[in-house]
Amino acid sequence: MADQLNVTVMSMPMGNNIAGYYKYIKRRKYVFINSNIKDDVYRKVILAHELGHSIMHRTQNCTFMNGHTLLLTSKIEKQANIFAAYFLITNSLLDDYKDFTREQFSDCTGYPEELIKLRLNE
Repeated sequence: MADQLNVTVMSMPMGNNIAGYYKYIKRRKYVFINSNIKDDVYRKVILAHELGHSIMHRTQNCTFMNGHTLLLTSKIEKQANIFAAYFLITNSLLDDYKDFTREQFSDCTGYPEELIKLRLNE
């Protein structure tokens, strides 16, 4: 999807607090993901969140704070989280786990419970 949106995705070390960020530079869109994060599912969540910014907040520079962004209530962060939730957690995936609790769904998929909650509109 990043290619279709003309978003350049780069991985680089960013310390412990920043998971990733979206940046708009000279009419080009970039997503940077912290290379220190090894969990593939969490990297997908970060990328989906930042792609949400690239679509909804194209000219704003936005940072995904490690361990905190899914809990933030700012309008643009919540919008990016909702985008990530719908992008990653498809209707088919919901059907596959329809009899599971949020915690079980999270344990099985690796997606944070906060993201699942957003997708379920709770």
